[in-house]
Amino acid sequence: MKHFGKSTATLVALLIIVTLASCGEKKFKIDGDVQGADGQSLVIEKATSSGSWLAMDSTRTDGSGRFSLSVPAPGAPEIFRLRSGDRYFYFPVDSTENITLHADGRGYTLDGSANARSLSSFETQLAALPATADEAALAAFKKKVFAEIIAPGRGNIVSYYVLTKTRDGKPLYDPKNPDDMKYFAAVATAYEQYRPDDPRAAMLKNIALEAQRNAAKAKGKKTVLKAQQIEFFDITLPDVDGRDRSLSEVVGKGKPAILVFTSMTAKFAPDYNVRLQALADRANIYMVSYDADRYDWRRAAQNLPWVNVFDENGPQSEILGKYNVTQIPVAFVFNAAGELTDRVADPAQLASKI
Repeated sequence: MKHFGKSTATLVALLIIVTLASCGEKKFKIDGDVQGADGQSLVIEKATSSGSWLAMDSTRTDGSGRFSLSVPAPGAPEIFRLRSGDRYFYFPVDSTENITLHADGRGYTLDGSANARSLSSFETQLAALPATADEAALAAFKKKVFAEIIAPGRGNIVSYYVLTKTRDGKPLYDPKNPDDMKYFAAVATAYEQYRPDDPRAAMLKNIALEAQRNAAKAKGKKTVLKAQQIEFFDITLPDVDGRDRSLSEVVGKGKPAILVFTSMTAKFAPDYNVRLQALADRANIYMVSYDADRYDWRRAAQNLPWVNVFDENGPQSEILGKYNVTQIPVAFVFNAAGELTDRVADPAQLASKI
């Protein structure tokens, strides 16, 4: 009897520990209603890195289609979906928020967080896009979504969701499409700046770089003959004050010059700029930046003592094709006479080329 008592006490203690651990587990909650799904099963699923979906929990709606679920919160922002029969309702989760979903025959809306409202807005706009929309209408739609949802998101999970969305079995944003390439580059840059440890950051960067390489190769074939006829391709773009500045202002002025293609908001930018600072007395510098946000670029570039310009065309820019730029940062060195003498991809070698 005495031995039995100790075992019971141990079991009770273990149950208390498990219960306390369970109570301390961070969870997010999703509730709401699904019209036409009275008393039906709902399954909540999480996206995996392989592109499949993993069932996390399930419940049944009541007689009015209402439901409520609490699920362990992810360690990093994730996309989840609620499955009701053959219908899917996607929603983003950052941590422990409470998401509210209302679904009817036309679609669904989300509330409870800024990301939830942003994804809901995107889905509503996409649903309103006519199935017969032509290329011009699609391009206008994607540009609008970028301005309203992707750019303000600064690398949030909704930006990733939008880029990976399909429509009629085809990618809405296709990195093989030159017109869409800039959107992948913008989100990749934002992830590199704001979420460098997110596993999606490397994937997006690889997609963007591959798209840039393909575009640069295609454009390079068209400009090779022209490149033999002139000393260099001139560039004219707006600086931090909005004034047009040309590469020809700094090249061939009796002093070496450096043309730099970079991103002022990228992780590598501070160290790269320190190296350029050390060369600013020896060479004229013309820096072309490709950033997702013009405001962030201007804030980072405005105090640097050389010409800084912004290319709003991003990786779709013809300038990248003319100089066959497939990755950044990269620098082109001109001698005092204005002749192109070197292309430098390794920042550590730049000083030795001047």
